Amino acid sequence: MTEPGCWGFSPQLDELLGHRVYQPQTVDAVLQDVAVRLTPDTASAWSAPPAFGDYQFEQLRSRRLLLTAIVDRLAILTNPNSYDRLQQIANFTASIEHKFPSPDWPAAKGFYSSPDDFAWGGSEEQVIAKGSDWCAEVARVYCGLTQVCGIPSRIVYTYSRDDGHVISECFVDSEWVLVDPLSSKVYRDSAGE
Repeated sequence: MTEPGCWGFSPQLDELLGHRVYQPQTVDAVLQDVAVRLTPDTASAWSAPPAFGDYQFEQLRSRRLLLTAIVDRLAILTNPNSYDRLQQIANFTASIEHKFPSPDWPAAKGFYSSPDDFAWGGSEEQVIAKGSDWCAEVARVYCGLTQVCGIPSRIVYTYSRDDGHVISECFVDSEWVLVDPLSSKVYRDSAGE
């Protein structure tokens, strides 16, 4: 029997999870612990359209004011092309570590002198404010911003036997599209469609 979430994939990953920086029951820890593994048995459920009502899009803009302000400032909702919207948001999330906590002294230029100085986890708004370059945190910010735009999205953990990365997946134009919010890449099929 496989363990729930990201556990049980490999001994190396279990060791990493055993030493993770997130405290138990925080958003990031819970996401890792309740993840559903993509297998032949679960593939059809994950490729199906999302339950749009579960996202409560109509309430998000009034509850997530900072994320709404970012979307409005970037004029994302004025762009009619869904893929361009995804790219605009990815461009923003890829820049977080270069702009915060301040443009003069961002995380990418050594604002945090050691990992112990970094406040691991927090809300998406806190992740932006601290200038995180941690893929799991940036993927959460990306999903928050796309959902404020009315785009269903989810977090995707990718693993090899020795390494991993966290990206996002968004449902646009009747299909799920992979996005790497840390490197600002929207993956489309080879025909560019």
